[in-house]
Parts: sequence; structure tokens; C-alpha cells
Amino acid sequence: TTERQEHGFVFKNCQLTAAPGVDKVFLGRPWRKFAKTVFLSCDYGKHIHPEGWQIWSNETNPETTFYAEYTDSPTGSRAGWTVQLRKKQLKAYTPKNIFRGWLPQ
Repeated sequence: TTERQEHGFVFKNCQLTAAPGVDKVFLGRPWRKFAKTVFLSCDYGKHIHPEGWQIWSNETNPETTFYAEYTDSPTGSRAGWTVQLRKKQLKAYTPKNIFRGWLPQ
């Protein structure tokens, strides 16, 4: 995402799966500034690392990124620079808002 984009990748009501033997997967890594990724009401599976998110090559990128989750049962051990959304914040994540007015047919 660019600095001006309100939404980046949004995953809603999805199920994250992994091949057998894969047991340490992160939800994302801020590999560039202004990245935005949100997971809403997703089933993560046991392969997702408890920290959820990982700093990659640039230690300052988390200062400008927005990595967030909404779940009915927060893990409590996610990376400190990520956001746990509250239910009232979900109103911003409608298809109309995410796609900036364009709605898929």
C-alpha cells in the first residue's frame, strides 16, 4: 500500500491452512513502509506463530505499518507493534470502503 491508501490486504472470515510439517508461519512481515494488512474473524490454525507478525529486514518499518486483527479470542501474545481491533472498528471494513467505492459484481 502507499501512504495515502486507507486499506491494504484485508482477509475476512478465512481459514489459514498449511501443508503437513509446516508449523511456524507468520501472518506478515513489514518489508516496506506503509504496509497495511488486516485479518478479521479468521481461523488461524496451529501453524501460525503465537507472535503473529515478524519484523523482517528494516527495524523501522513497523513505525509506519498497520498490521491488525480482530478475533473473538485474542491470543494476547502478538507482536507489540500490531493492533487488536475492537468490534466497533469493524465498521470501517465494508466492501465499499475497502474497494474505495467499487463493488465486484
